[in-house]
Amino acid sequence: MSQNNLYGTDKTWTAADYAIGRKMNGYWANFIKTGNPNGGSLAQWPVTEENATVQHLFEEWFETLKTY
Repeated sequence: MSQNNLYGTDKTWTAADYAIGRKMNGYWANFIKTGNPNGGSLAQWPVTEENATVQHLFEEWFETLKTY
């Protein structure tokens, strides 16, 4: 079981899972330290407004999300 997630799972992580996990850890660490998730070599995480449609694109993951 991977220990690098919030929920604990018995699913085997792929290389892509570890890659996104490392990036998300970076965003969380930046946010905790500065109040801003952006920094370093990470892709910019844009500020969003209420009721905005946002899209996130990583190497192997794309999703359109509606904010509320």
